[in-house]
Amino acid sequence: MDSKDLMKKETNALTSYVQALGKRESMWEAAKTLIKQGDASVPALVEGLRDSDHNIRSISAVVLGELGSVASQAVPELIQLLKDGNQEARMSAALSLMRIGPVAEEALEQCLKNEDKEVQFWAAWALVMNNPTKLHALPILQEGWNNSNDKYKHLAAAEALFKAMNRKINERKE
Repeated sequence: MDSKDLMKKETNALTSYVQALGKRESMWEAAKTLIKQGDASVPALVEGLRDSDHNIRSISAVVLGELGSVASQAVPELIQLLKDGNQEARMSAALSLMRIGPVAEEALEQCLKNEDKEVQFWAAWALVMNNPTKLHALPILQEGWNNSNDKYKHLAAAEALFKAMNRKINERKE
C-alpha cells in the first residue's frame, strides 16, 4: 500500500469517528480517539462542522476546542458555526474558539461587528473568557444579559462579566 492509499485510509477512519460523535453510545470513545490523533484529526473535524446533524457539528466543535491551538486552522469554520441556527452548535463553537486561544482573537473581534446579535454575543463571550482585558466586548454581554430569556446566555454573560470584573479588581490591588 503506497502512502497515498494509507493517507486515504486514515482519513476515512477519522471521518467515521467524526460520524460516531453523533451517536450517544459511541460519542465518548470517538472523541477520545480524535483527541489522541491531535492535528491529524482537524480536517475530519472541520468536515464535521458542516454536517447536517447538529449533534455532530456541536461535538466536532467541542473536540476541536480540546485540541487547543493545534486546531487553529479551524477558526474560520468555527466562526461560521457561530451563525448556526442551533443554539448548542453556537455555544460549542464559542467554547472551542475560546479554547483555541489568542489565535482566534482577530476573528472574534470581527464578529463583534456582525449584524446578528447571537454571533456578537457568543464572540464577545469567547473573547472575554480568553482575554478579560477585552472590555470593549462587555456592552454586548450586558445587552445579552438584559435582553434575553435564555438561561444559558444569562449564565455565560454572568461568567464573562464576572471574569472581566475580577480582573479589574485584581489590577487595582497590584
